[in-house]
Amino acid sequence: MAVIVTGGAGIIGAETVRQLVARGETVVAADLRPPKLPVDIAGKVRFARVDVSIFEEVLDLVMEVKPTRIYHFAAMLSQEAERRHALAFRVNVMGAHNIMEAARIGGVPRLLYVSSIGVYGRDLPDVIDDYSLQRPDIHYGCAKLFGENLGRWYFDKFKLDVRAIRYPMVAGVGDRALAHWSAPMIEDAIARRHHTCVEAARNSTSILITEADSGRAAIELLEAPVEKIKTRCYTVLGMKQSTVVEDLGRELEKRYPGFKAEYTREQKPKLFRVIDDRYAREEWGWKPSHDTLDKLLAHFEARVKEAA
Repeated sequence: MAVIVTGGAGIIGAETVRQLVARGETVVAADLRPPKLPVDIAGKVRFARVDVSIFEEVLDLVMEVKPTRIYHFAAMLSQEAERRHALAFRVNVMGAHNIMEAARIGGVPRLLYVSSIGVYGRDLPDVIDDYSLQRPDIHYGCAKLFGENLGRWYFDKFKLDVRAIRYPMVAGVGDRALAHWSAPMIEDAIARRHHTCVEAARNSTSILITEADSGRAAIELLEAPVEKIKTRCYTVLGMKQSTVVEDLGRELEKRYPGFKAEYTREQKPKLFRVIDDRYAREEWGWKPSHDTLDKLLAHFEARVKEAA
């Protein structure tokens, strides 16, 4: 039996494909372009060109493959969604509906919907957890919140086992998505290259999780026994402490002689809230592998070496 990974060419999607194949799974990576994978894995993956905003394409794939699980990563990310909101609606909102409806028709037992901490926005408490009020203030967050609630509806009405996972900023080797500032900085540091940070203000803050932890969390959540799933939509973290852009730059300058970071802008300081992922930890045992800067950088160094 096979598994479908939509958005299989993205940073987390491709990593999830990689991990599933390494476990002996038969994987169909669905996207608009093939994923970049290590040679020993690429030959074991079937690529299907599918536009998730077109229901017929999604349904045809599901009915053909008859997957046991679907991982839905396909999305237009936050900054691009702000610029092209009509297209983002088709991809992020209609895409979520299309994959869930196709899974229902095709009798797929389980589906993972990938969300984001972008579902939080206005009127935040000091500590944010899976039961905090969600009032997103960006189009991407609005779409992801719709997908989370649509998944709950499909579960309540049709017993389609939809589970959702919310990521903070993903730091993955090769990631050049708009506003994803951490990966380019870290890779330039490892290469001892000069780095100009254009994707974030020097005093911006982010919580980071590696693409490897992101993929593993997706797999572990969807494989968790159904009796352990109480919350249904879970936030997962890598490093629990927030990272300030300029602070990371200074630390990288210390660790990698010859590296120098500069910044093009500042922003009005924002009060950072604590994010709590205890429900993922308590209900299905989430535990990140790269929960410190040392571990995160060691992971990057290994992946950069592997790709060389």
